[in-house]
Amino acid sequence: MRLLPLILVVSHVQATYTPGYFLGQEMWDTIPESIRKPSCDENKFVDFLAEHQIANPENIIDLAVDDLESTCPSILATIRKVNDYLKNCTTNEGLYPNLFSGLRTLNMKLCRNNDFYKKFSKYNKCYMDLNKDYETCHGVADWSESSRDRVCKIYNKIIDCIYIKTAKVCGIKAALILKELTLEVIDASLTVKCPPFSEPKISNAMPEKYINTLNSGTFIVGNTRGIHMFMIISVFKALI
Repeated sequence: MRLLPLILVVSHVQATYTPGYFLGQEMWDTIPESIRKPSCDENKFVDFLAEHQIANPENIIDLAVDDLESTCPSILATIRKVNDYLKNCTTNEGLYPNLFSGLRTLNMKLCRNNDFYKKFSKYNKCYMDLNKDYETCHGVADWSESSRDRVCKIYNKIIDCIYIKTAKVCGIKAALILKELTLEVIDASLTVKCPPFSEPKISNAMPEKYINTLNSGTFIVGNTRGIHMFMIISVFKALI
């Protein structure tokens, strides 16, 4: 008679067990078949990510170098829809679930982190001006599913490309802030771990003293030639 309550308690624990977000096969096998959730439909993830035109990790960074006042609420709305969907199914690691992890990281790092948001938003106008330029830094389609060596090589090129373009137009501080965000987002989107990337040397980075002028005014250019001309004009004005 004393064993019956114990059995009922164990059954109750099993019935309320909730699998983790990424469920390994070993853990999956320990869950009674009667309470396993069905596998998530990968096409659903494709649909969610398509709302923001996300096909590769660097596409998530494209969202950050846009109008944050509209981007952050839009990202949050998508994350809530995906979270609701995940309540009824389980998923393993894969390209699309990993890209969603990158999107969640962007939300946590940028949209919900006041300190980082303040640092980032200081240069947001300059980032936005380079929005189209950053597209030339994108990797080939599905690069994140390649071999580890190839993934890390392309990843490094993407990071260097974004850093160099940003430093030349927005300054070194802006480049470091965007690199910090890019690394966290792409790391969360990959299944492999790559070695740390050092910053490339920039001989013609935008001086920090000109950044506030660019961010506060209406003069925004999308190429380094225009920036250099602005610098020459500014120096000339200072001399007269």
